[in-house]
Amino acid sequence: MGLTIQEFWDLTPHEIVLIAEAKQFQKEEQLHLMAWAVAHIISYTGRLKRPVSPSKLLGKKKERKTKPIRDKKQAWDELMKKFGR
Repeated sequence: MGLTIQEFWDLTPHEIVLIAEAKQFQKEEQLHLMAWAVAHIISYTGRLKRPVSPSKLLGKKKERKTKPIRDKKQAWDELMKKFGR
């Protein structure tokens, strides 16, 4: 983490977690930047039918934020289950 022993012991557990999360975020951003550059190099060669995306190189799948609702009755039933009326 780049801290001296005294600085480390002066931190609260919450601050240590925040520092660790920040370091993890920095590493993920650096990895994404490298994947972005490699994806552009691979796509530029023209050997593939479709361009490569950084998320494909990293093996990340797009997450659906919402699930599709087929009909209004299903949505109503889900709300009733969730709020218990």
